Amino acid sequence: MKYADTDTLLTIVESADVAGRIHILCASDERVSNQAQARELLESVFMDHSWVTLRLECVKKAITELDISIDRHRDNPVVSLNLAKLLQLPAVNPSAELAEFRNMLEEMKAFYLARPTQKCGIQICNERDRNRKVYGSITCLIPDQELLQGCYPDQAATQALTARIDASPALSHWLRHTALTLQKIGPWSWITLREDTFFGPGQGPYGQHRRAALAKLKPPADEQKYRVLEIDF
Repeated sequence: MKYADTDTLLTIVESADVAGRIHILCASDERVSNQAQARELLESVFMDHSWVTLRLECVKKAITELDISIDRHRDNPVVSLNLAKLLQLPAVNPSAELAEFRNMLEEMKAFYLARPTQKCGIQICNERDRNRKVYGSITCLIPDQELLQGCYPDQAATQALTARIDASPALSHWLRHTALTLQKIGPWSWITLREDTFFGPGQGPYGQHRRAALAKLKPPADEQKYRVLEIDF
């Protein structure tokens, strides 16, 4: 059995087996014996991916839809679940759907790699049409270099990503149901996927760019000396 690599959303998706299930190996001292405890575990594993855990937080019964099983490997609990259902894909053909989802994540990741000096984001919004029917939209955002504040859509990247989603029934299902989950927060709500989603905390191109820039900075000469203050009690 292959256990899930939970470093990033991409590694989690890549850990799924041919049935679209992932297997999470828990610490030996973790108590996971029922669905309520499994839900707490998933919220911990996906804590950096709020758009995933939001569904579990807003709809408590959603945990029953994930085909969860709890086994043991020696002294360690193992939680297995249908990843396609957790990500709100149709789960009709989980393996193929997850492959499409992974390709979409790779396109999103490339968006960040192409702009290492910019703090970008990918925003998923809960929208309404003229009949007040909920639908989802996705936008690739780049910082406004002229105003030095705020951001605006990268039209080419947004159009390419939207076209990929529109061409796929599985990804269209994912976007709409993610929007419906956001409806639990309120109408016209949104979430932003930052580069940490794809690279891990602080490991993305912009994070590395910022660290490199800060490493080149030197404090003023008078601040480079240590000052020692001795206090007698």
